[in-house]
Amino acid sequence: MRSKRGMKAAGDLLTGVLESLNLGGRIAGWKAVAAWEDVIGTDAAGRTRAVRFEHGRLVVEVDSSARMAQLGYEKPALLDKLNARAGEEVVRDLSFVMAGRSAREERRT
Repeated sequence: MRSKRGMKAAGDLLTGVLESLNLGGRIAGWKAVAAWEDVIGTDAAGRTRAVRFEHGRLVVEVDSSARMAQLGYEKPALLDKLNARAGEEVVRDLSFVMAGRSAREERRT
C-alpha cells in the first residue's frame, strides 16, 4: 500500500495548474454564468440568459426593457449572490442587453 504522504488531491493539482496558466478567474466567471438560472430564480430564468463572461463582466440577455430596468435595481444583490456561488469575487459588473442584439450592436452602447 502506498503512503499518502506527499501526495496532493487532484483538485489541488488542477487549481495549481489553472492558477499557473492564469485561468482561475475565467473559470470562476464561467461558474457564475452557469449559476445564473439558480441565482435569478425560476420565474425570471425563462426570460433571461447569461451569455458570456469577460473582464469581470457577466452579460445577460433579457426579453424586455421593463425586465432590464427591474434587474438594474437588483444588480447589487445579484452580484453578491453570483460571487457567493462562484466562490470568489470575480463578477464585478452585470450588463443587461436585449435578446437578439448582436455583439457589434452591444458594443456601440
